[in-house]
Amino acid sequence: MFRSRVAEACFNKFNKNKNFQAKSAGIFKSTKSNPNQQKLARKFGLDIGNVSKNIDTNLLGWTDLIIIVADDVPKDIFKYYRKYLQKVVIWKIKDKNSNIELIIKKVKDLLNKLEKEK
Repeated sequence: MFRSRVAEACFNKFNKNKNFQAKSAGIFKSTKSNPNQQKLARKFGLDIGNVSKNIDTNLLGWTDLIIIVADDVPKDIFKYYRKYLQKVVIWKIKDKNSNIELIIKKVKDLLNKLEKEK
């Protein structure tokens, strides 16, 4: 619930190209996020919102790249969505609040790569 929303907020904050947009969605249904996680994200200037969205085929339909921001989600979670498997990249990031800096670095690296490819 936390890692992907941090990545989404970070991408949309640092992204300068309006042709790129990030949306996060979880595999598991969640209710409200942890207030401590929201506070930590705000410390880095990020707004992660209050509730995570669940992944669905509408979201997958417009997706050019799917990034799993977790070390505990197998790529084969998309076995029922086979046409999306080639879009999946996994950032093996542990579910610890201290990894927010790593997420920010990964997002900035991705943005640099996307800018070079356009």
